[in-house]
Amino acid sequence: MNKKIVGCLIAVAGALLLTATNGFCFGSFGSDVNAICSPVAPYTGDCLLCHASSSKATSTPAKTAYLAGGTTLTNFFCPPTPTCTDNDGDTYAVEGGDCGPVDCDDTNAAINPGATEICTDNIDNNCNGLIDIADPAAVNCDTSNIDGDGDGFTPAQGDCDDTNAAINPNAIEDCTDGIDNNCNNLIDTLDPTAVNCPVTCTDADGDGYSIEGGDCGPVDCNDIIANINPGVMEVCGDNRDNDCDGNIDERCKVTCPDGSVLMVKSITWNKADRKKLTITGRANVGAILTIIDKETKTVLADGIEVTKSNGGWRVVIKHVSRSLKRIIVKSSDGCRLREFVDRSVFR
Repeated sequence: MNKKIVGCLIAVAGALLLTATNGFCFGSFGSDVNAICSPVAPYTGDCLLCHASSSKATSTPAKTAYLAGGTTLTNFFCPPTPTCTDNDGDTYAVEGGDCGPVDCDDTNAAINPGATEICTDNIDNNCNGLIDIADPAAVNCDTSNIDGDGDGFTPAQGDCDDTNAAINPNAIEDCTDGIDNNCNNLIDTLDPTAVNCPVTCTDADGDGYSIEGGDCGPVDCNDIIANINPGVMEVCGDNRDNDCDGNIDERCKVTCPDGSVLMVKSITWNKADRKKLTITGRANVGAILTIIDKETKTVLADGIEVTKSNGGWRVVIKHVSRSLKRIIVKSSDGCRLREFVDRSVFR
């Protein structure tokens, strides 16, 4: 037989065999393709046709893609375009799903999932199922009577930060955080009730005692005069609370005038200058002495403060008249002493 004729016969036989094979294969999954393409047949639009023939065995682009698999398959089996109802024109539909978030009121364009929840209208503006103040995203809400942080105080009750349970009128002011913890408008050291504050000790007179007390030690009741503080002894007769115990001249035993301790021990004239008189004596500690000419009532010396622990005192009086005969020593504690002046030194 002619080789050309044999070749043609072989080619025809092969084509017939291939056609039969394809027809058999397409027929085996034709029902699957039909099911995927339903309920719309044939598909239109962006998706290529599923059904070009009613025969399951007939080759179609969809069947070819199904057979090929992979990414090619997606080019033929596309989901149907959803139906989205938007009567109020706010771009949100009532169906939800492939149409996006559900519009809970398709008659009002101001109510949809993209709207802002308004606290004053009693409407679920943003369609999230939460109305007014129940929605954390709501605006224009009056929260003054709501305890937002659960600390037992509302803004109307003085809570100055209703987002922080540690800040409320019943909290303790802490000096270390720069916050008005107890909502009294005083922060840290400005609040006298604050705790954990650094110690400040004021000692203006440098006597080692401060006016603050507490961690600074005993309170200095006079921070101007250094010899008035809790560490000194009470000085009698100066009408001051020297030791800052709240009492004046306590423990001072004034014995005058009944049993006077005021005395003049010596009266001497200066040999080089007989007009200079030196007087020594003893008196109650803290007393202030005044020396007077008995005859003329002239004050010879005053403001003599008795500071020695034994009560000793000494005064030098200049320009004393030769007519001086007697002196009177008066003390601030009520003591009074009259003394004759020994003038033998003039002879």
